[in-house]
Amino acid sequence: MNTLKKLGLSALAGSLAAFSAQAGELSVSGGMEATYTSKSGSEVTGNPIGTNKAISFKGNHEFDNGWSANMTHTMLDTLAGISSSVITFNLGGLGKLGVGQGDAGYGIKAIDNVMPTAYEEADHGMDTGLTLGGAIQASGNHIFYQTPAMPVTGTTVDYVYTKSVGSGAAGDGATAVGTDAFGSGHSVGIKLIDMWGFTIGGGASEIENQRSDRNRVGNTTARSTYADDPWEATAYVKYAWGPVTVGYQMSGEDGQGTATTDVADSQVRIYGVSFNVNDDLSVSYQRAKDKYHFNNEDRADASGNATEEAVFDGWSIAYNMGPAAIKFTRNTGNSVGGTKGTTDKNAELSVSVAF
Repeated sequence: MNTLKKLGLSALAGSLAAFSAQAGELSVSGGMEATYTSKSGSEVTGNPIGTNKAISFKGNHEFDNGWSANMTHTMLDTLAGISSSVITFNLGGLGKLGVGQGDAGYGIKAIDNVMPTAYEEADHGMDTGLTLGGAIQASGNHIFYQTPAMPVTGTTVDYVYTKSVGSGAAGDGATAVGTDAFGSGHSVGIKLIDMWGFTIGGGASEIENQRSDRNRVGNTTARSTYADDPWEATAYVKYAWGPVTVGYQMSGEDGQGTATTDVADSQVRIYGVSFNVNDDLSVSYQRAKDKYHFNNEDRADASGNATEEAVFDGWSIAYNMGPAAIKFTRNTGNSVGGTKGTTDKNAELSVSVAF
């Protein structure tokens, strides 16, 4: 009888050991942040004290062949839902494949503004900011793939696909439907060079407009409710030399207009420079221009506007003490949203601790 017990316990222990070897890991990370924000101009003002309650759940599992599965679920600041969710399979020399919700770090959304900054971008805190790419990943679930980095140059290519742009995020076994004006969306991001201090890349995306009338060229009277397929594109270059990093980025977007209203196309230019004073202190400056074009092809803005340029200037400074940080940014925007003469200001002080 004792022998049988020993055999049974040995078998159970062996099973548990095998299970532990196959089990993955789940961890929780987060941070606390308090901010004081001052706004002026046409910006909406109110209680200036804010908090960030970031919590992320991360899991990973290593397979015997060297592949791995990873997931990250980040909660909304309200702690009432998910702000982003990423499920990734790292396939070694075959690249990465996964499903994302929100900003998964791939495609054009991941590079909408990659100019150097110590804290925030030039349009941070503005009610109407820069016109940046990533609309196909703004909501709902999408599939992404990234190639492995090439030797020497570090070149990678990202591809993002979503079936129904504008849909909500569906749970497992469910579907989600977006606006009937939009169908599928595609996005590509390319990092061409990451060497000798240079980082050069770009991206583009297009959304299928299910109501577009492709036969409307030269015919302004018989046209569909909506215009062409909206698209976005961007390209950037950065150079790091010692403690200094400089960069320039340009973007363009062809918005979706209708038979009676117009959505302005835009051209964005962003300049940035940052300087690491030492290992703890860094400062930066960004200047961004967003030129709105209202007379798109055969449609015109109701107010008769042709072009208007919004200009943003942003200064940031950050002091890091291990997991703790004190950061400050001051941003100014002129003609924001394409409204001539509008001047807005935003200043923000942040104190945070990560754990």
